[in-house]
Amino acid sequence: MSWSFERLAGPYTLTEGPAWDGSGLLFSDIMNDRIMRYDPGTKRVDVFRTGTEGGNGLMFDQEGRLYGCQQWARRIVRYESLITALIGGVLGLLIGLLLGAMTTVALADQCFTLQIPVLYLIAFLVLAAIAGVLAAIPPARRASRLDVLEALAYE
Repeated sequence: MSWSFERLAGPYTLTEGPAWDGSGLLFSDIMNDRIMRYDPGTKRVDVFRTGTEGGNGLMFDQEGRLYGCQQWARRIVRYESLITALIGGVLGLLIGLLLGAMTTVALADQCFTLQIPVLYLIAFLVLAAIAGVLAAIPPARRASRLDVLEALAYE
């Protein structure tokens, strides 16, 4: 069997941890402290996350959450809590804007207008991000107290 290789991106100094998310390939660009994502549909490689503390060894669990090893910080982390919180915040804003617009249209004959307070929208997204980080702390603390060998044996 003969193999042929095609360079998709790079050159990179040190890459690791390829993980498939169902539509793209994530991999670590360790020396540049980031996770990259290759999209085979567009053939693009974009930055997925920065500040990974030398992240490598990526994998997804059965629920689609991304885990990785932070070699410089010497820990294993889950990357999804902040993303999930921001997605929830954005969806909440969109639903609120849609309902506000529908209400304005329904009450147009009574001189109602839709005003969007941009500062409040930004504050809402910041609060959603903070809530996501705070929600991730208790499970992370529990996980940090586990004996690694015992946790691995559980599976």
